[in-house]
Amino acid sequence: STATFGVAVNRSWRNQQTNEWEERTSFFNIVCWRGLAENVAASLKKGTRIVATGRLEQRSWETEQGEKRS
Repeated sequence: STATFGVAVNRSWRNQQTNEWEERTSFFNIVCWRGLAENVAASLKKGTRIVATGRLEQRSWETEQGEKRS
């Protein structure tokens, strides 16, 4: 069995030049298998904080309109 879900990672830091706080959010699609997938399906819901470990892969592509995505 597999489980797929999205994760938003919020990161904030103080800009050294402006001394202002900045924030960036990155979005990741997560895929897990077997026992971990069953555990995820039974225990996570929207808004749950998680710690994720594993292999990170990034894909880049171009839409039919010519926009670059990753």
